[in-house]
Amino acid sequence: MNIVGIAMLCAFAAATAPCASAASISNISFLNNSGADTLLVEPGETFKEFRTVAETPLAASQNGAVSTFTNRMAWFLGHRVTEAGASYPQLFSRVVAYDLLFQVDDPGGFGYTLDFESVFRGVLTASHEGNDSLFTPFVFTSGTLMAANLSVDGATPLAVTSLATDIDVATANATNPLVEEQLDLAKAYSAGTFFGTHVFRLAYVSNVSNATSGLQNFNWGEATVRFGLSAQETAFLHGGYPASDGAEERDHGHFLNVRVTSLDQTAEVPEPASVSMAAAGLCLALLGALRRRSQAGSSRA
Repeated sequence: MNIVGIAMLCAFAAATAPCASAASISNISFLNNSGADTLLVEPGETFKEFRTVAETPLAASQNGAVSTFTNRMAWFLGHRVTEAGASYPQLFSRVVAYDLLFQVDDPGGFGYTLDFESVFRGVLTASHEGNDSLFTPFVFTSGTLMAANLSVDGATPLAVTSLATDIDVATANATNPLVEEQLDLAKAYSAGTFFGTHVFRLAYVSNVSNATSGLQNFNWGEATVRFGLSAQETAFLHGGYPASDGAEERDHGHFLNVRVTSLDQTAEVPEPASVSMAAAGLCLALLGALRRRSQAGSSRA
């Protein structure tokens, strides 16, 4: 084969060199299905506040055969009643619920595993400040009751019990006027092995209001649920950060880590550019050898 033929073959090889590609996460999105943000100041100096905020990354991190990202969901629910507004039982509750959607690209069909790590960190505070009647002194707050469902490519969601959370309650009364419940709930779930490109939706849902506060008749005080958000209303005494254990806002919330690991550990290398460069380098070496051989033949002639 002459030099022109080899050059054309090398150009084709560099352009079409096969490349293994690790599975990667793309198209990350978040859907907040929680109740609307609320800030109420009612007669008798009764304050009610509810807010949610999500921190969703624009893209996943790729480290060789592993693609990963972490989503953080934060919320605050607060209910404060002064003596002037404590003539009847009061309840303030909202729903916290959300969907996390993402796509896993597996163009080579090598396969991958999908794993979730979930951590709920927050604090429930119930403060009983007074009781003006024979009714039982009672202030409570609760949170975190959620079910988890996973669906693939829009199919019927399947319940993921290992990611679900139970109800947690902090209750204060005249004997224990200030009760704080620190929450640090770690969960994990291995969804299994998949091949090809798929779209996943992990939903946290609740059929009842899962962030709740309540005060008995003629009781006054405060109940707050803090999962990484502070109160905007300054009347709250237990609505801010740092928490009593020193935790800051950024330390609390629902942290959901998604990890995809390619089954073909060699899929991480070579990169498309490196394969093409290797092919081009080999061709240049062949061309050089052919040119030297041709020059050597000409010298002998």
